[in-house]
Amino acid sequence: GNMLITLFETLLIVDEGGNCVPGQAESYTVSEDGLTWVLTMRDGLKWSDGTELNAKDFEYTFKRIVDPVVAAPYGETVLGMVDGYDKVVETGDTENLNVKASEDGKTLTIVLSYPCSYFDKLLAFGTMSPVQQATVEANGDGWAVAPETYVCNGPYMISEWVPGERIVCKKNPNYVGGWDTEKIVTDQLTFLLLED
Repeated sequence: GNMLITLFETLLIVDEGGNCVPGQAESYTVSEDGLTWVLTMRDGLKWSDGTELNAKDFEYTFKRIVDPVVAAPYGETVLGMVDGYDKVVETGDTENLNVKASEDGKTLTIVLSYPCSYFDKLLAFGTMSPVQQATVEANGDGWAVAPETYVCNGPYMISEWVPGERIVCKKNPNYVGGWDTEKIVTDQLTFLLLED
């Protein structure tokens, strides 16, 4: 969890006061019936490798989370209330999930089957961190085990990984998001990996 919030940023994030605030999304609206969420992305979003990040990346990620082949442990917890989720479970076709990015990638529309008063908290949950489709498709599950392929979008990125010992992270020079960059006070973080 600590690694996820350091290396990735979700659509919304939780601030110091425990409130959901804009993260990769600059703003959002919720329909009066609580079913339709429209999130507008920040301008200039990028992955740690410098390529563009937009709402299409979140559409891909959410559909990947519910993909029965991926079998994400929190899939039902975080997206079970989204319209079409049951159809995905029944057919295996993730296109049934009612999550759609606009053609220009500026907005993401999510339609729920029923109102969920804590859906903003789910949008800030680590499982909802975006993954880069090209990297996942090129490297399979191995994308997340080497600094060279660990493409992320948070305030830090992995610069060194010694299995069983440490993961060293440096500031992500391409970061744009909800955290005030003045609060990112260190150039490097070292996570010590202790098995005992």
